Amino acid sequence: MSRTYVMLAKQRSGTRAFGHMIKQHPNVVYLSEVFHKNAQQGEFGFFNFAFEEVKRQPELMYPDRKVEILDRYLNYYQEKNPSPKRIVLDVKYNQTHHFDHYIQERWVDMPIFLRRIMSLKIPVIHICRRNCLATYLSVERAKQSGIWHTKAGEVQTDTFVVDTDDMVREINARQQEMDVFSRWLSNYPHVLTLDYEKMYEDGVPEKGMVEQVSSFLELKNPIVPETDISRQSTGAYEKEVENWEEVKSALIENGLAKFL
Repeated sequence: MSRTYVMLAKQRSGTRAFGHMIKQHPNVVYLSEVFHKNAQQGEFGFFNFAFEEVKRQPELMYPDRKVEILDRYLNYYQEKNPSPKRIVLDVKYNQTHHFDHYIQERWVDMPIFLRRIMSLKIPVIHICRRNCLATYLSVERAKQSGIWHTKAGEVQTDTFVVDTDDMVREINARQQEMDVFSRWLSNYPHVLTLDYEKMYEDGVPEKGMVEQVSSFLELKNPIVPETDISRQSTGAYEKEVENWEEVKSALIENGLAKFL
């Protein structure tokens, strides 16, 4: 039987480029954001699968049956993909709460999804983008330009304006969120943590990272380190952010200068 892995990260953490890289391997099946609402119509989307299961067995709608649907979903893809396939499910932090009870306090109680994959000993690839400012600016740029992904060779030149109050609030929230997930995973023996900032060199996947991932996925032949997705930002924020001086001041005033 094939083996399932979970890739866990915050949005805008390089997961699309990473997923494109690993799926080039013939023994890797990469499923992008399976818990995203826009994936519901796709064959691989969890919600489409859950809808069909509930149609056949309506009692699965009860709250205490949520995990059962998750287990069926995981088993479905393991059975569909023969060994030695590695199925990598792309799951974002804010999608892990789908199986929680309403009384759970978010980011305090470990999500039921995370508890379940740990109990099943499903390996986790945890991608952390430590620079929360870069993550925030990446999201804002994409929102304002409408361009969420670019391919190698494409250059995005549009400038954008930052709401500094929103920026400070979001950076603090993102830092807390990443810290919480890192703490939850800290004692889990089946986790590979990758720092986004160290994953690429001049736009090319870093050799050591590729070797780490190939080993973690237990692939006999290594992954070919290539991708056609490029970073949208050059990192020259003083040229990209129209009110950069205002942004700098807000970061310094709120104790976030480390991100500059």
